[in-house]
Amino acid sequence: MILSKISQMFWCGALVLAVCVPAVRAQENTGTAESVPASETASSEPEAGIDLDAVLKAAEAGDAEAQFRLYLHYALSGTGDEEKSLKWLIRAAESEHADAQNILAARYMREHRIEDALKWWEKAAGNGHPVAQFWFGRYLATGIEDCLEADVPRALDLISESAIAGYESAQIWLGNEYCDGEFVEQNYELAATWYRAAAERGNAEAQFSLAQAYYTGLGVDKNAVEYSAWLRKAAENGHAEAQGYLAYDYFIGNIVEQNYEKAAEWWAKSAEQGEPRAQHSLAQCYRDGTGVPADKAKALEWFRKAAEQNHAGAQMALAVAYRDGDGVPADMTEGLRWMIRAHVHGYENAREEFWAPLLNDMEAAFKNLERAAESGETAAQKALGEIYCLGRGVPADEEKAIAWYRRAAEQGDAEAQKELAIIYWNRGDAEDALPWAQKAAAQGDGEGECILGLYYLKKGDILGIEYLKKSAEQGEPFAQWRLGVCYYNGECVPVDSEEAVRWFSLAAESGFPDAFFSLGCAYEAGKGVEKDLARAAEMYEQAAYRGNAEAQFRLGRCYADGIGVAPDPECSAKWYEKSAEGGHLRGQLQAGFICLSGDVGPVRTEDGLEWIERSAKGGWWLAQGALFDIYYFGRYGIEVDKEKGIYWLRQLAETEPDDNDSDKIPTERAGVYRSMYGTFWEDEGKPEEAAKWFEKSAALGHPSGQYDLGRLYFHGNGVPEDKAKAVELFRLAAEQGYDRAQYNLGICYFRGIGVPKSIDEAVRWMQKAAEQGDEKAQQFLKDFEADSAKGKENDKE
Repeated sequence: MILSKISQMFWCGALVLAVCVPAVRAQENTGTAESVPASETASSEPEAGIDLDAVLKAAEAGDAEAQFRLYLHYALSGTGDEEKSLKWLIRAAESEHADAQNILAARYMREHRIEDALKWWEKAAGNGHPVAQFWFGRYLATGIEDCLEADVPRALDLISESAIAGYESAQIWLGNEYCDGEFVEQNYELAATWYRAAAERGNAEAQFSLAQAYYTGLGVDKNAVEYSAWLRKAAENGHAEAQGYLAYDYFIGNIVEQNYEKAAEWWAKSAEQGEPRAQHSLAQCYRDGTGVPADKAKALEWFRKAAEQNHAGAQMALAVAYRDGDGVPADMTEGLRWMIRAHVHGYENAREEFWAPLLNDMEAAFKNLERAAESGETAAQKALGEIYCLGRGVPADEEKAIAWYRRAAEQGDAEAQKELAIIYWNRGDAEDALPWAQKAAAQGDGEGECILGLYYLKKGDILGIEYLKKSAEQGEPFAQWRLGVCYYNGECVPVDSEEAVRWFSLAAESGFPDAFFSLGCAYEAGKGVEKDLARAAEMYEQAAYRGNAEAQFRLGRCYADGIGVAPDPECSAKWYEKSAEGGHLRGQLQAGFICLSGDVGPVRTEDGLEWIERSAKGGWWLAQGALFDIYYFGRYGIEVDKEKGIYWLRQLAETEPDDNDSDKIPTERAGVYRSMYGTFWEDEGKPEEAAKWFEKSAALGHPSGQYDLGRLYFHGNGVPEDKAKAVELFRLAAEQGYDRAQYNLGICYFRGIGVPKSIDEAVRWMQKAAEQGDEKAQQFLKDFEADSAKGKENDKE
């Protein structure tokens, strides 16, 4: 995939990260019914001077071209005779007129008559129609359930024929496929070749992708001049993103001479097409008077347009404007609303920046707010709720926050109702959250709908999916991501990995960190998308830079093991430590090992122990096991401290296992640690305590616990002597392949202790133990064979 030029995404000083898929590729029609063209060959003007009688006579005689001309006549002449138009289109298609077949197929697809559409596209494709070859090939590549079975080789043949015939959409599709490697082997050179073919025909998308190829050097040699030339062609052909890039080039003087006026001019062209990043940049130009005369009203107009498309920077700009009454009447309600949206859409320091100017004179601001709030102004009440909720200039006080939000909520304010629902939900008071979420949702509040979705999901109710969809369709990124999780895991809906990835991608477009992480998981697993470890690493990196600790940990693992990226121990260490700082328990353990080992940088023993202890205190059992090992045996040059080692062993032994939770200790390991802790007490001369822990280990089905408890019963040590119970425990362990239990069970059968004497059973168990290398069992069998041989000799005498 042609990589985006990340260095060029600092438009007007604001970092604009590539969203979801940080690659630039030409965008051909998606193939939905809505995007299928009615006709790509027929003239849009009626035929002038048509001899209708002559054409009609030829058409009735079966002339396909005449039939098609009649279709055009009735379709385009303004007669409005739809029935005749369709009649002659069908007649022409049945007479093997390729254009007619293609147009009829497109018409049926828009009417959702999919089988009919596919039938006519296949016929037109067979007649060499390049548009039909492309569309039928597109659907053939993926297949359509119950309508068309996928046939990738045939699809590629058809689309290649279409591309060779000069159909731009086919050329772009092939370019994208050679970038992505989904249906063909990845080949950037061929991708660039097909992009060039469409670009030279004037296709703006292809021109933009070709420009990116020259910038990144993927498929062609890096060439700044070619990059700039193709970027300009795409921009001049109306490509909104290319216009934005060209504007930025003018803004910083990249390849072209720096020119703020031209930068603003190109941003304006892009902004007019609805590009939110360009709208934000143009707003900054008007705000600062850069390249255009300063105009606060126009700046706010463009900030608002970008903000309504969830551009976080623009949302924050509006929040500040309403807070300060800068260009708009001061309105704390609107200011808070836009600040919260900016925060939700990835502006990490939105709350801090919003409140910072007020903190300088918070006492006066606070008194003014209180007076307004007491008089019933909902904006002031909400502002006080926010202040107490976050502790801005006053100690955080959730109860006071609730009290002020409630006063605004009871006046019907949806924002306050939503905030109350969120506070109660985060406190774990789902039932208290419910009525306020319902009130907010009833007013169309997306976050209120999201809380309702979470409430019903928790109860396993399909209503949860319905409310999440409502919220997600309003653009709430958390709801989009959470809905994706439901489809990914099959939570209240059947598993649909592709639908999950669609929602993850939408949430990622708003910069939602967890969405990038989920996309990384999908690409790593090949679930909902083609498996692509490099793309997985890219997504983890996007999430990692946005502060997602799990993504930081996985990115550290990627660099450690070379998963989708070249191995880089220093990068791995950096991301492990980042995840550790974010409270990620596994990251803390890895950061600790890196510090202790000195594999990257100098040995830092104190830092290493601190990280591992933080992980262990957080409950990560592997960290607890590491501390037991470190202190009990003196690893990494650390002085032996058996007391500390046993402390951590006890934590492990006391932890209840859970095999269904990857964060919890598994049953097998819990059994091991309980048995080890029992051995400690036995060595301390406290067999009663030892028996308790051996029994806990045995209860988990662990063979060493069963064997050790059997030993105590056999000798009556810490428990009443019970040979039969000892044999029962030896058998449980022996059947799991535990060699010492097999040996002891063999002895019991040989001597008839706790079981009837049986030489055959004794030998059978001894053989099992001997096969595992048990020396006592091997010696027993040697002695037994020798005695048996001697007995036979005596019998002969």
